[in-house]
Amino acid sequence: MTSSSPSPRAAPPEDEKWRPPSYSGTNCAVYASLYPRKDLPFTIEPNPDISGIGVILAFLITAYATLLFTICAYWTGLIPGELLSPVDRRIFRATSRRADSGWSKAFRGALRACSDQQMVTGIAILAAAFAGVQSTTVYHWRTVIYLGWMSSNVHLTTLTVALAPHEKKNRRSRGRTAARCVRLFGMLTLFALLFAALVPTTSRTFGDALVHYPMFGMWYNMDSEFAFTPADPAACLWLPEYRLEGPTTDAVLSLLMLSSGYVWKVGSLLFRPQQRALMRCETVRTVVPRQLRRVANWRLRRGGVVRFITAWPYALLVGAYVLFIAALDFGSSFAASLLMLTISLAWGSANLLLPRQLLAEFIGPDENTWEFGQVLPMLLLLLPLVSVVEEFSVATRKDEAKEETVTPAYPTHLAKTTVEARETATARSRAETFELPLLAHRRTQSSSATPSMSRAGTAATSGSSVSNFRFPAYNANIDSTSDITKAIPPTSCREIRTPNSDLEKDAEEKERANADEQKARVDEHGDRLYTSKFFKSLIWITILFILLAAAWVFVMEFMNFLGSGGSPDRVTMNASLAATVAIALILIWVAIGSLCSNVDKLL
Repeated sequence: MTSSSPSPRAAPPEDEKWRPPSYSGTNCAVYASLYPRKDLPFTIEPNPDISGIGVILAFLITAYATLLFTICAYWTGLIPGELLSPVDRRIFRATSRRADSGWSKAFRGALRACSDQQMVTGIAILAAAFAGVQSTTVYHWRTVIYLGWMSSNVHLTTLTVALAPHEKKNRRSRGRTAARCVRLFGMLTLFALLFAALVPTTSRTFGDALVHYPMFGMWYNMDSEFAFTPADPAACLWLPEYRLEGPTTDAVLSLLMLSSGYVWKVGSLLFRPQQRALMRCETVRTVVPRQLRRVANWRLRRGGVVRFITAWPYALLVGAYVLFIAALDFGSSFAASLLMLTISLAWGSANLLLPRQLLAEFIGPDENTWEFGQVLPMLLLLLPLVSVVEEFSVATRKDEAKEETVTPAYPTHLAKTTVEARETATARSRAETFELPLLAHRRTQSSSATPSMSRAGTAATSGSSVSNFRFPAYNANIDSTSDITKAIPPTSCREIRTPNSDLEKDAEEKERANADEQKARVDEHGDRLYTSKFFKSLIWITILFILLAAAWVFVMEFMNFLGSGGSPDRVTMNASLAATVAIALILIWVAIGSLCSNVDKLL
């Protein structure tokens, strides 16, 4: 999409290219065409409500505490089993042994408190920034974006665990459903505000303005298209006439991570079974191994020369498929969510703290002063802390109550006899409740033929053969077969089935059995792969590749902010070269590992 940007402006005369002293108006043309005076100190108007030390620390402490809290729950077995994949269980040895304990419920309650606080604070700071967009500087607008972006990532990652997906839908109360709808509305609100806040950052003008400040006695980008600086109003960058073509690197990465994260998490909340089936790729896991086995059998039937010639291509095909399965399994694991959350927090922290440190000399000490606006966010951290302590104290009391043993007031053998009698009576009542309609009708006739039978249906004499049974009461209105269903319990009507219903049920059972068989085959195939050291090494290579890519992006962002990152074409060339080298090394390892291992025999 081509933006309408003005033609490059001609260099003004030496005495006319500087702004008036202490200019603080709202005329964007002045900011775009005139530079700040060199003989005056360059300053950025402080805004402690956005970039104060207390506000920044409150966001960072909550985010990293939530991450640490989730990691501890992951290693101690408090994560529900539905969220754990074979990678979590086989590679990282994670379990869900305490997922049904009181501690797990307390953990989810505490995580809900932290997640909700992140959502509310993110919406609050973004709404405040939009309300004062005319006075918010470019530097503070960038700070607002990354504060809201960190809140969004932490909220999305923790929400999946906090909403207890292993609970049955029919057990959810109306209150929980309403709370889920409120959280979903808050998620969409935060996404809309954050997406709108990222709009001015998609222009190269925003990136040029961030690095257009004096450092080491000189000005950067004095020959740039516009003269915007980090101290100018961010509202000017919303105007189309001041937008240059070409987005910044951090804006593209932030938009991609934001959009993909929201789509994935909303899908996990609303369409969890479909999402899990998509990540399993059962069709690929079934069809590709079958074709590879056919190729292997074809190679065995040929001579040694054919096997030697096709060894490397076959090994590369097998290794590529195993690499795809390894990356897919890791992407669907809970460990991948923790890794992406860690990278997201590191990315947000770097974009918050690095500009703050580099521009500290131009802002002044006001944003580092502990006043009411900075103390209040720190005190608000006590609210989720109180919720955490309360949830875990309740869980501790419940666990102690379960561990207490109650001594019976009668001997053990009597207690055993009483329990057996209770179980026998329960089974008899269930059998009489779910008895067939014809048997119920016969018992009704038998009870009506016995005049000494009471209304409850109990025999009067203990010597009768039916004295130990409880018959339903006699109903004189039963005169035809059509009236029998009025006297029997409603549950007994479920036993009456037509041939069509039998066929439908048989078809459903057959379809379910086929699905279970295919799933079992896929699970067996996955279990066999996890016995291979080569497959495990591919999972670790996937993790290493993600970490190296993140480190490279961090370094390039740091260099770009310092003004030494080079032109966009050079950055693209370096990225392409690094990606090509990394992919080539991975393919070499895939081919060698597949050739030297027996992973093809496990397919």
